[in-house]
Amino acid sequence: MKRARSRSRPQPQPQPRLHNKSKKSTLSVLDYTGTRIRAWYRDIRKRCRPVTGLIEHSPCYKFGRARDGRYTVKGTKVASAYQIVAYCVFGRRALKKVATSKRRNDITISHLCGTRYCCNPQHIILETKALNDERTHCHFVLNSAFEAYGFNDYRGVRRILKYGGCPHHPRCANERPEEVY
Repeated sequence: MKRARSRSRPQPQPQPRLHNKSKKSTLSVLDYTGTRIRAWYRDIRKRCRPVTGLIEHSPCYKFGRARDGRYTVKGTKVASAYQIVAYCVFGRRALKKVATSKRRNDITISHLCGTRYCCNPQHIILETKALNDERTHCHFVLNSAFEAYGFNDYRGVRRILKYGGCPHHPRCANERPEEVY
């Protein structure tokens, strides 16, 4: 009696999860040419305003009047301003790895400063969603210390960082070493 061969069927590749609004699997900034994105970056740099953040001697840069940091062209949102900055810092190849879905191991654009929509290139890094979520807890603690001493007084933040209050590398509320802006 012959035994039937068991054929292993190829497993289907998991499809990338799509963004709930745009139905895209990549960031919208990647739909545009590098030349256009760099022109927008120059515009963003001119129009950003410095605000006090958690990183001493390195202000956060907020863009525009919109509360969500959107960059618009002729009334249409093309991307978040910090995504355009991230493109100019990390390049197209790196941003292709940033998923629009937010699963635990997906790569995201993270802010060392904890300031949502900050456009300071020194404050932006690429890391997993899980690590970004851990940073959120650090930012909560650091913001509490910052508020306790009064804004513009970094003693509480320095104390927490000095005694190992942040386990991350690079540390939260600590600027990236290279000068980008």
